[in-house]
Amino acid sequence: MIFGQTSFRRILLSRLLLVSVPVLLLGVYATYRKARSAFLETARQNLTESAIRKADSISQSADALRASLAAFSDAPSLKLSDPAAHQALAKQFSEQLPFQQACVQMVDLATYQLTANTCDRDRLGKVQPSFWLRQQARLLPDPQQIYVQFLPFSVSQKEPKAKNQLELLFSAPIYDGQGILRYALSVKASLLHREKTPPGSLEGNTIVISQAGVILAHPYPERLGQNIADMPDAERLQNVMGSAIAGEQRFLHLFSLQKTARSWWRAILPWPVPSAETAIASGWC
Repeated sequence: MIFGQTSFRRILLSRLLLVSVPVLLLGVYATYRKARSAFLETARQNLTESAIRKADSISQSADALRASLAAFSDAPSLKLSDPAAHQALAKQFSEQLPFQQACVQMVDLATYQLTANTCDRDRLGKVQPSFWLRQQARLLPDPQQIYVQFLPFSVSQKEPKAKNQLELLFSAPIYDGQGILRYALSVKASLLHREKTPPGSLEGNTIVISQAGVILAHPYPERLGQNIADMPDAERLQNVMGSAIAGEQRFLHLFSLQKTARSWWRAILPWPVPSAETAIASGWC
Protein backbone atom coordinates (compact mmCIF):
# COMPACT_ATOMS: atom_id res chain seq x y z
CA MET A 1 0.00 0.00 0.00
CA ILE A 2 2.82 2.33 0.94
CA PHE A 3 4.60 1.46 -2.30
CA GLY A 4 1.47 2.35 -4.27
CA GLN A 5 1.05 5.68 -2.49
CA THR A 6 4.71 6.56 -3.16
CA SER A 7 4.38 5.73 -6.84
CA PHE A 8 1.20 7.80 -7.05
CA ARG A 9 2.94 10.77 -5.42
CA ARG A 10 5.87 10.50 -7.80
CA ILE A 11 3.56 10.35 -10.78
CA LEU A 12 1.57 13.32 -9.48
CA LEU A 13 4.76 15.31 -8.82
CA SER A 14 6.14 14.54 -12.27
CA ARG A 15 2.84 15.62 -13.88
CA LEU A 16 2.88 18.85 -11.88
CA LEU A 17 6.45 19.52 -12.95
CA LEU A 18 5.58 18.85 -16.59
CA VAL A 19 2.84 21.44 -16.36
CA SER A 20 4.50 24.05 -14.13
CA VAL A 21 7.99 24.16 -15.68
CA PRO A 22 6.80 25.28 -19.15
CA VAL A 23 4.52 27.84 -17.52
CA LEU A 24 7.45 29.08 -15.43
CA LEU A 25 9.69 29.30 -18.50
CA LEU A 26 7.02 31.19 -20.40
CA GLY A 27 6.77 33.62 -17.51
CA VAL A 28 10.52 34.15 -17.46
CA TYR A 29 10.56 34.67 -21.23
CA ALA A 30 7.68 37.16 -21.04
CA THR A 31 9.48 39.07 -18.28
CA TYR A 32 12.67 39.11 -20.35
CA ARG A 33 10.82 40.40 -23.42
CA LYS A 34 9.16 43.10 -21.37
CA ALA A 35 12.45 44.18 -19.79
CA ARG A 36 14.20 44.15 -23.16
CA SER A 37 11.46 46.27 -24.76
CA ALA A 38 11.64 48.74 -21.88
CA PHE A 39 15.43 48.97 -22.22
CA LEU A 40 15.25 49.55 -25.98
CA GLU A 41 12.57 52.19 -25.56
CA THR A 42 14.71 53.96 -22.97
CA ALA A 43 17.68 53.80 -25.34
CA ARG A 44 15.59 55.23 -28.18
CA GLN A 45 14.35 58.10 -26.05
CA ASN A 46 17.81 58.90 -24.71
CA LEU A 47 19.35 58.80 -28.18
CA THR A 48 16.64 61.06 -29.56
CA GLU A 49 16.99 63.63 -26.79
CA SER A 50 20.78 63.51 -26.90
CA ALA A 51 20.93 63.84 -30.68
CA ILE A 52 18.51 66.77 -30.74
CA ARG A 53 20.48 68.56 -28.02
CA LYS A 54 23.72 68.08 -29.92
CA ALA A 55 22.21 69.23 -33.22
CA ASP A 56 20.79 72.32 -31.52
CA SER A 57 24.16 73.01 -29.92
CA ILE A 58 25.95 72.78 -33.28
CA SER A 59 23.36 75.02 -34.95
CA GLN A 60 23.51 77.62 -32.18
CA SER A 61 27.31 77.66 -32.25
CA ALA A 62 27.30 78.13 -36.02
CA ASP A 63 24.77 80.96 -35.81
CA ALA A 64 26.75 82.70 -33.06
CA LEU A 65 30.01 82.45 -35.00
CA ARG A 66 28.31 83.65 -38.18
CA ALA A 67 26.94 86.72 -36.38
CA SER A 68 30.28 87.49 -34.70
CA LEU A 69 32.20 87.19 -37.95
CA ALA A 70 29.72 89.41 -39.79
CA ALA A 71 30.03 92.11 -37.13
CA PHE A 72 33.83 91.90 -36.97
CA SER A 73 34.17 92.05 -40.76
CA ASP A 74 32.85 95.62 -40.64
CA ALA A 75 35.90 96.88 -38.71
CA PRO A 76 37.26 99.99 -40.51
CA SER A 77 40.89 98.84 -40.24
CA LEU A 78 40.13 95.71 -42.27
CA LYS A 79 39.10 97.84 -45.24
CA LEU A 80 42.56 99.41 -45.46
CA SER A 81 45.58 98.00 -47.32
CA ASP A 82 47.50 97.52 -44.10
CA PRO A 83 48.70 93.94 -43.47
CA ALA A 84 50.02 94.86 -40.01
CA ALA A 85 46.58 96.11 -38.97
CA HIS A 86 44.99 93.02 -40.51
CA GLN A 87 47.27 90.72 -38.52
CA ALA A 88 46.64 92.56 -35.26
CA LEU A 89 42.87 92.42 -35.70
CA ALA A 90 42.96 88.76 -36.77
CA LYS A 91 44.93 87.88 -33.63
CA GLN A 92 42.51 89.86 -31.48
CA PHE A 93 39.48 88.17 -33.05
CA SER A 94 40.92 84.65 -32.75
CA GLU A 95 41.58 85.20 -29.04
CA GLN A 96 37.96 86.22 -28.52
CA LEU A 97 36.50 83.12 -30.16
CA PRO A 98 35.04 80.59 -27.69
CA PHE A 99 36.11 77.60 -29.79
CA GLN A 100 39.19 75.48 -29.22
CA GLN A 101 41.87 75.65 -31.92
CA ALA A 102 39.96 78.36 -33.77
CA CYS A 103 42.07 80.53 -36.05
CA VAL A 104 41.65 83.42 -38.48
CA GLN A 105 42.93 84.08 -41.98
CA MET A 106 42.50 87.06 -44.29
CA VAL A 107 43.19 86.78 -48.00
CA ASP A 108 43.49 89.38 -50.73
CA LEU A 109 41.01 88.23 -53.38
CA ALA A 110 42.99 89.96 -56.14
CA THR A 111 46.30 88.23 -55.46
CA TYR A 112 45.16 85.31 -53.25
CA GLN A 113 47.92 86.21 -50.81
CA LEU A 114 47.34 86.05 -47.07
CA THR A 115 47.40 89.44 -45.38
CA ALA A 116 46.76 87.94 -41.93
CA ASN A 117 47.07 84.44 -40.51
CA THR A 118 46.81 83.00 -37.00
CA CYS A 119 46.55 79.38 -38.20
CA ASP A 120 49.35 76.82 -38.14
CA ARG A 121 49.24 76.32 -41.88
CA ASP A 122 48.63 78.27 -45.08
CA ARG A 123 45.38 78.56 -47.00
CA LEU A 124 42.74 76.42 -45.30
CA GLY A 125 40.12 76.39 -48.02
CA LYS A 126 39.26 77.78 -51.42
CA VAL A 127 37.68 81.21 -51.04
CA GLN A 128 36.55 82.69 -54.37
CA PRO A 129 35.32 86.23 -55.21
CA SER A 130 32.31 84.59 -56.86
CA PHE A 131 30.97 83.77 -53.40
CA TRP A 132 29.78 87.37 -52.99
CA LEU A 133 28.66 90.45 -54.90
CA ARG A 134 31.53 92.52 -56.26
CA GLN A 135 29.82 95.75 -55.25
CA GLN A 136 28.62 96.12 -51.67
CA ALA A 137 24.82 96.09 -51.64
CA ARG A 138 24.23 96.73 -47.92
CA LEU A 139 25.87 99.13 -45.51
CA LEU A 140 25.41 96.87 -42.50
CA PRO A 141 27.01 93.40 -42.38
CA ASP A 142 24.66 90.50 -43.02
CA PRO A 143 25.23 87.10 -41.36
CA GLN A 144 23.62 85.49 -44.39
CA GLN A 145 26.62 86.61 -46.45
CA ILE A 146 28.88 84.32 -44.47
CA TYR A 147 30.03 81.47 -46.69
CA VAL A 148 30.38 78.15 -44.85
CA GLN A 149 32.30 75.17 -46.15
CA PHE A 150 33.50 71.89 -44.73
CA LEU A 151 37.26 71.70 -44.62
CA PRO A 152 38.85 68.91 -46.67
CA PHE A 153 40.13 65.96 -44.68
CA SER A 154 43.88 65.88 -44.25
CA VAL A 155 46.17 63.28 -42.77
CA SER A 156 46.47 65.27 -39.56
CA GLN A 157 42.71 65.23 -39.05
CA LYS A 158 42.71 61.44 -39.16
CA GLU A 159 45.37 61.04 -36.51
CA PRO A 160 44.11 59.76 -33.14
CA LYS A 161 45.57 62.81 -31.40
CA ALA A 162 43.12 65.07 -33.23
CA LYS A 163 40.50 65.71 -30.59
CA ASN A 164 38.37 68.18 -32.53
CA GLN A 165 36.06 67.17 -35.34
CA LEU A 166 33.61 68.80 -37.71
CA GLU A 167 35.95 71.59 -38.74
CA LEU A 168 34.18 74.31 -40.69
CA LEU A 169 35.49 77.39 -42.47
CA PHE A 170 33.37 80.53 -42.15
CA SER A 171 34.25 83.31 -44.63
CA ALA A 172 33.02 86.90 -44.77
CA PRO A 173 33.50 89.48 -47.54
CA ILE A 174 35.50 92.63 -46.81
CA TYR A 175 34.70 95.67 -48.96
CA ASP A 176 37.02 98.66 -49.25
CA GLY A 177 36.08 102.31 -48.75
CA GLN A 178 34.51 102.46 -52.21
CA GLY A 179 32.35 99.41 -51.57
CA ILE A 180 34.40 97.13 -53.83
CA LEU A 181 35.04 93.53 -52.78
CA ARG A 182 38.69 93.33 -51.73
CA TYR A 183 39.34 90.72 -49.04
CA ALA A 184 37.88 87.62 -47.45
CA LEU A 185 38.06 87.08 -43.70
CA SER A 186 37.88 83.40 -42.74
CA VAL A 187 37.56 81.61 -39.41
CA LYS A 188 38.30 77.92 -38.90
CA ALA A 189 36.38 76.46 -35.99
CA SER A 190 35.58 73.02 -34.62
CA LEU A 191 31.95 73.01 -33.55
CA LEU A 192 31.99 69.44 -32.29
CA HIS A 193 34.53 67.84 -30.01
CA ARG A 194 35.32 64.18 -29.44
CA GLU A 195 33.27 62.94 -26.55
CA LYS A 196 34.25 60.59 -23.74
CA THR A 197 31.19 58.40 -23.52
CA PRO A 198 31.21 55.92 -20.61
CA PRO A 199 30.78 52.25 -21.61
CA GLY A 200 27.11 51.31 -21.66
CA SER A 201 25.97 54.91 -21.91
CA LEU A 202 22.52 55.31 -23.45
CA GLU A 203 23.28 58.79 -24.77
CA GLY A 204 25.62 57.56 -27.48
CA ASN A 205 28.20 59.46 -29.50
CA THR A 206 27.65 61.85 -32.37
CA ILE A 207 28.09 61.22 -36.07
CA VAL A 208 27.75 64.01 -38.62
CA ILE A 209 27.24 63.15 -42.28
CA SER A 210 26.99 65.57 -45.18
CA GLN A 211 24.18 65.36 -47.68
CA ALA A 212 26.67 63.83 -50.10
CA GLY A 213 27.16 60.97 -47.65
CA VAL A 214 30.63 61.96 -46.42
CA ILE A 215 31.31 61.36 -42.72
CA LEU A 216 32.36 64.67 -41.19
CA ALA A 217 32.46 63.63 -37.53
CA HIS A 218 32.78 60.17 -36.02
CA PRO A 219 34.01 58.68 -32.71
CA TYR A 220 36.68 56.81 -34.70
CA PRO A 221 38.94 59.30 -36.56
CA GLU A 222 39.80 56.75 -39.25
CA ARG A 223 36.18 56.90 -40.46
CA LEU A 224 36.42 60.62 -41.23
CA GLY A 225 36.14 61.38 -44.92
CA GLN A 226 34.62 58.01 -45.79
CA ASN A 227 31.37 57.82 -47.70
CA ILE A 228 28.44 55.83 -46.36
CA ALA A 229 28.00 54.39 -49.86
CA ASP A 230 31.13 52.31 -49.22
CA MET A 231 29.81 50.77 -45.99
CA PRO A 232 28.11 47.37 -45.65
CA ASP A 233 24.81 48.97 -44.58
CA ALA A 234 24.97 51.58 -47.35
CA GLU A 235 21.37 51.17 -48.51
CA ARG A 236 19.90 51.47 -45.03
CA LEU A 237 22.16 54.40 -44.19
CA GLN A 238 21.10 56.20 -47.36
CA ASN A 239 17.45 55.56 -46.53
CA VAL A 240 17.79 57.02 -43.06
CA MET A 241 19.68 60.00 -44.50
CA GLY A 242 16.84 60.61 -46.93
CA SER A 243 14.35 60.47 -44.09
CA ALA A 244 16.39 62.92 -42.02
CA ILE A 245 16.67 65.39 -44.90
CA ALA A 246 12.90 65.13 -45.32
CA GLY A 247 12.51 66.10 -41.66
CA GLU A 248 11.53 62.64 -40.47
CA GLN A 249 12.93 60.65 -37.56
CA ARG A 250 13.82 56.99 -37.94
CA PHE A 251 15.38 54.37 -35.72
CA LEU A 252 17.44 51.58 -37.27
CA HIS A 253 19.67 48.77 -36.06
CA LEU A 254 22.93 48.92 -37.97
CA PHE A 255 26.11 46.86 -37.93
CA SER A 256 28.65 48.98 -39.81
CA LEU A 257 29.17 52.03 -37.62
CA GLN A 258 31.04 50.35 -34.80
CA LYS A 259 34.12 48.18 -34.76
CA THR A 260 32.29 45.56 -32.76
CA ALA A 261 28.74 44.80 -31.68
CA ARG A 262 25.63 46.33 -33.11
CA SER A 263 24.68 49.97 -33.08
CA TRP A 264 21.44 51.88 -32.94
CA TRP A 265 21.07 54.77 -35.32
CA ARG A 266 18.76 57.68 -34.66
CA ALA A 267 18.31 60.07 -37.56
CA ILE A 268 17.29 63.47 -36.30
CA LEU A 269 16.78 66.99 -37.54
CA PRO A 270 18.63 68.14 -40.67
CA TRP A 271 21.06 70.96 -40.01
CA PRO A 272 20.94 73.57 -42.81
CA VAL A 273 24.26 75.32 -43.41
CA PRO A 274 24.06 78.35 -45.74
CA SER A 275 26.27 77.92 -48.81
CA ALA A 276 27.16 74.38 -47.76
CA GLU A 277 25.76 70.90 -47.86
CA THR A 278 23.25 69.84 -45.26
CA ALA A 279 24.71 67.89 -42.36
CA ILE A 280 22.82 65.31 -40.34
CA ALA A 281 23.70 64.73 -36.69
CA SER A 282 22.81 61.32 -35.31
CA GLY A 283 23.30 59.50 -32.03
CA TRP A 284 24.37 55.88 -31.60
CA CYS A 285 25.56 53.61 -28.84
